[in-house]
Amino acid sequence: MSEKRAIKKRLLSAAFLLVFLCFTGGCGNPDMKKLRDVEFTVVSEQDIPQELTKAIEERREEEFQFIYQSGEDLYIAKGYGRQETSGYSIQAKELYLTKDCLVFDTELTGPGEGQKVQETATYPYVVVKTEYMEKNVIFQ
Repeated sequence: MSEKRAIKKRLLSAAFLLVFLCFTGGCGNPDMKKLRDVEFTVVSEQDIPQELTKAIEERREEEFQFIYQSGEDLYIAKGYGRQETSGYSIQAKELYLTKDCLVFDTELTGPGEGQKVQETATYPYVVVKTEYMEKNVIFQ
C-alpha cells in the first residue's frame, strides 16, 4: 500500500472513530472532571500538515472533527461547515485532560451587529497542535 493511501486510511479511520465516539458519548462513561489544562497552539493554515489539509478540504461543506498524529504532535481540527456569509470566527476555548479523555471546547461566533459581511460562502474551522497523548478526544 502506498504511503499516501496509508495516510488517507489513517485519517478516515480516525474520522470514523470520532463519529462513533460522538454517538456513543465518548469514552463510555468518562470521568469528565478536569485534571489539568493542556497547552496548545492554534495552527495557521500554511502550517497544517498536507494530509490534514486535504481531509479538511474534502469535508468542509459539513461539520467535521478530526485528530491527526504526526510524530509526537497531535493535531485536533474542528470545522463548522458551510456558512452563507463571511464574518464567522472560531474560538478555541480550552483543551483539558480528564482521567479518561482530552476535551476540546470550541465556539463558533457569527458576524457582529453592524459588521460588514460578504455574501459569499465560508467554511470556518480551527486546527490546534498539542503533545500526543493516547487519549480519546471529546469535542464540545
